[in-house]
Amino acid sequence: GKFGAVNAEAWYAQVHETDASAMAVLASAKAGSVTVSAHHADLDLGDNSENTNTQLAVSGKAGNISYTAAYATTGTASGDVTVDGDTDSKLIFAGEILSTKTADLDAMVLSIGAKVSSAVSVGLLHISGEVADTVDVDETKLSVGYKMSKNFKVSGWYATGDNGTDQEKSRIEVKYTF
Repeated sequence: GKFGAVNAEAWYAQVHETDASAMAVLASAKAGSVTVSAHHADLDLGDNSENTNTQLAVSGKAGNISYTAAYATTGTASGDVTVDGDTDSKLIFAGEILSTKTADLDAMVLSIGAKVSSAVSVGLLHISGEVADTVDVDETKLSVGYKMSKNFKVSGWYATGDNGTDQEKSRIEVKYTF
């Protein structure tokens, strides 16, 4: 519901004849082009594991540039609070090496994107934090997209990071839709 400038949602579900349940509380407020949001979700599969994901974020848009700065913390078992592993959930910040589905994570997430022209977009994502208060983790991802026509797009990204092991990943995608 809406309470003045604040939009709020609360969800609870219990799976019939099991001990499994899920709950989520989300709140956001917008002032001009800036949105401040807080999310907390908990998934209990009946096995006493701690699957939680809590986030505080500030996001917005200035001209053709969009940005997000967020803090996320996850449960000791997992930060995945989706039953089906949905990576597009509002509660997941996902890079290519790290995501807020990682167990026992405390992290800062910074992202910025820009539409350079009607055909070109670029983005930068950085996740930095630690897992289990002992392992420093980070990822930086650069992405670029070029829309050649209404149906034809070329995009690519390069990510480098450390989640206990140094990693580099990249991808180029050529996509035509009918």
